[in-house]
Amino acid sequence: MLTNPMDYSIFGIFERLVYENAVRFDTIDQLKTAMIAAWERITLATVRRCITGHKGFRKRLQEIVNTRGEHIETML
Repeated sequence: MLTNPMDYSIFGIFERLVYENAVRFDTIDQLKTAMIAAWERITLATVRRCITGHKGFRKRLQEIVNTRGEHIETML
């Protein structure tokens, strides 16, 4: 099964940013606030590096375009 940059790159960066201060959140609202702040710190340049650095991701994106957004897992 192929993975994608969101599964392993962006999510890992996001998680590190959310928990970078080793904080335990007491409420859901505190966690939500930390998650929003972390997401806003991930730059477009970082996302682009994750996509272009992943060998199979461009092929997956092209297949999504070719199928007009249909499910592609069985095609790859």
